Amino acid sequence: MRPDKQLVYRFKDKVYAFAYYYLGDRQDAEEVAQDVLLKLWHHCETLTDERITPWVMRVTRNVSIDYLRKRETRRGHELVDSEAIAFQLAESDEKPDEDRLDDEHFLEEVLVAMRLLKEPQRSIIQLREIHGMSYEEIGAAVNLPLSTVKVYLHRARRTLRDSLSERIRHGLNV
Repeated sequence: MRPDKQLVYRFKDKVYAFAYYYLGDRQDAEEVAQDVLLKLWHHCETLTDERITPWVMRVTRNVSIDYLRKRETRRGHELVDSEAIAFQLAESDEKPDEDRLDDEHFLEEVLVAMRLLKEPQRSIIQLREIHGMSYEEIGAAVNLPLSTVKVYLHRARRTLRDSLSERIRHGLNV
């Protein structure tokens, strides 16, 4: 397999996952992933090993943001395709129905809370908590200094915790 094909295969799941968590829609995530992987294909010769992951995630983030803007102007504001999330979890989960429903609902609430975060907190928490990237890689991906990444990550975690606690305290579907 050619090196450029290996790179595309290496990043396809990570790119799709980021776009899906960011956009909350499978079709939109697939379109974003195709755009990003095409860009990777065209730029793979110019990227070094240590720069490639941050570059791919920065491009994925930027394409996702652009796609979200376009989608919002076309369809209006929409937060989550909860049926798609529930369907995806139901396909891959082997827990009893009650536990699965609780997990699906909680994940849905977390995703809604994440989508309400402002940039760059939204991208930073996703890159760290979902994709497991290092602080340095995140800084390169979102073009921010390491100290700023840490501050934004702390604030994003606190905001998510407060948001979910508030929903639980008021008995709002969690």
